Amino acid sequence: MNITNDNLRTLLLSAQEALENFECGDAKKIMKQIQAFALSRNLRQVNPALYAELQPLLTKLKVLAFPALSDEDAAEVLKNHYLVSYDIDVSMQDYLAAKLFTVPYLVRDDLRKLLKEALVNNVERLGPSTIGQWIGAYESLFDVKTRDLSATSQFILEYPSASELNKIELSRLLDILKTYDMLLLVALPVTNPNLYKAFSSESSQSNLEASSSPAN
Repeated sequence: MNITNDNLRTLLLSAQEALENFECGDAKKIMKQIQAFALSRNLRQVNPALYAELQPLLTKLKVLAFPALSDEDAAEVLKNHYLVSYDIDVSMQDYLAAKLFTVPYLVRDDLRKLLKEALVNNVERLGPSTIGQWIGAYESLFDVKTRDLSATSQFILEYPSASELNKIELSRLLDILKTYDMLLLVALPVTNPNLYKAFSSESSQSNLEASSSPAN
């Protein structure tokens, strides 16, 4: 990326530092600053090549800033950029828990529904299917009222298209399906205590504490 503007160069260095140190709050601030810079310089029209080069970085910053985003922007990340979380090594399970449990109980389920819909409609491809299509297939085989923690592994073994995935893709699909189950459960009364208990036992301590909230 050929940068001649000192302000932009400083912002890019700050962005890289935020990504390296997993600074969620800084990521959001720097993302806004880069967007403002691009808008003030009309980069999209004046320098479309530079504008295009900035977009992957802005996406990474947006994903890193997920817990601090507006509800609509967080939903957009789940619909279009979930896989970027693996590129920057952040846990969407932890991020979703943080996002959901920073809002009051009375509106938490509305947020859960918004984020769930976004994930169900995710358009990123993982092997032969989109993430949304994988979730649809998973739901068709394992009812949330009866499935347990082994359902994700069973799905990988039983669903024909899963055989087309490589090891990395399989690992990511398993993680996404577990995240999806968490998203179904954390803001709702427990529909399946066995699944809820099993999931909680495998979650990080922060998720475990969130899962034991009176809201659940």
